Amino acid sequence: LAPLRTDFIAVCDAKNGKLLKSCKAPAPQAVSAANSKQAYFISAGTSIMSMDLESGAVKKIADGLKDAVSIAVGGDGKIYVGISGNDQQVKIFSADGKDLGSLGKQGGRQLIGKWQPEGMRNPKAMVVDAKNNRIWVMESADNPKRVSVWNLADGKLVKELFGGTHYGASGAAINPLNPDEMVAEGCEWKLDPKT
Repeated sequence: LAPLRTDFIAVCDAKNGKLLKSCKAPAPQAVSAANSKQAYFISAGTSIMSMDLESGAVKKIADGLKDAVSIAVGGDGKIYVGISGNDQQVKIFSADGKDLGSLGKQGGRQLIGKWQPEGMRNPKAMVVDAKNNRIWVMESADNPKRVSVWNLADGKLVKELFGGTHYGASGAAINPLNPDEMVAEGCEWKLDPKT
């Protein structure tokens, strides 16, 4: 079965969930509100679209993307797009669609081998913090599941979070010969007892 395609974005009241309006939108996949009057969305995995939430008018901001899956808008108007597939990065665009670069290693981290913290794996959802200085990227991968936090000023990885043991380390086992090593979720972890 083909996935259900809905060519609209519903605008709802945040307090009670009541539908306020429905706006026509071509194949929306992910939506991020810039403010109460404007939103951006990914269309069909290939385009960034802008929507005026008052009039419902839609405008294409950028096109030619491949495997775009998520979107976030910073307080400064920059648009962040999570790309899966071959890129495995977050691409950065100005409000008018100019390419401003990317976050993370091109191609993401390898599936087997030494851990590469600067590489993402399936950036599925994102949010820019209230100070507009970091972006939190929720990655959709199982070995292990990770949230990566990136500095927007220099594009560097700030930290990575793996969640509780069931989320990030099911079936975890400490090495009985070396308590600073653990195996979980198909990964070998080096533990720092101080942190």
